[in-house]
Amino acid sequence: MLFSARRDLSARQVGTDLVLYDSAGREVHVLNSTAAKVFELCDGSHTLEEMAKVLTESFDGVDYVQAYEDVKQILNTFEEKCLMVSKD
Repeated sequence: MLFSARRDLSARQVGTDLVLYDSAGREVHVLNSTAAKVFELCDGSHTLEEMAKVLTESFDGVDYVQAYEDVKQILNTFEEKCLMVSKD
């Protein structure tokens, strides 16, 4: 399954966080560096497994199993908050 972020969200980097503004829902979401990296990878061309591999390469001391679980949780949160759509 591939994941794609909604294109109508406004994003701004603030320090190590990524701030998203959802004008449709009038909500602000603050993503830490891990969630921001996952959001960046929600471009319609990455699977959960590929995202986990990128996290292991991007962050020191993170093994694949932990990265996989983190990405899975982050994607679930994105879906709950309507920040992305999944593609089969």
